[in-house]
Amino acid sequence: MHSRSRMLTEADAVIFNSSAHLEPTTELSPYLIFSVVLGLSVPDLSESGGPFLGADGIRFGKTPVAGVTVRAGSRVISSRPSGSRAGWNVVQWETVGVDDDGEELVRFRRASLVRGEQPDE
Repeated sequence: MHSRSRMLTEADAVIFNSSAHLEPTTELSPYLIFSVVLGLSVPDLSESGGPFLGADGIRFGKTPVAGVTVRAGSRVISSRPSGSRAGWNVVQWETVGVDDDGEELVRFRRASLVRGEQPDE
């Protein structure tokens, strides 16, 4: 698991839904969950690295309610030398976000450029 977690509140839901031009409800959007889980993985995977190359294969699980604490974990699923940047690798991770009970909320793949050797998981 990544070192950080985040509790999501009704206020988080209202702010996210309003800024995403959705109905300003207190329901936690799956896209808020995805955004939080992606953010939780950044310090450990790519904060000091290179550019974020995208996320795909997003699958949503259980939709939690406000007050949930979200945690994330990632594992390397592939690494290859960059074809355009010498000394850099294109690394792909699978990231999973879970709730307090370990129930899966979201799962996706993300890729980044990483300098040097294959990173630790």
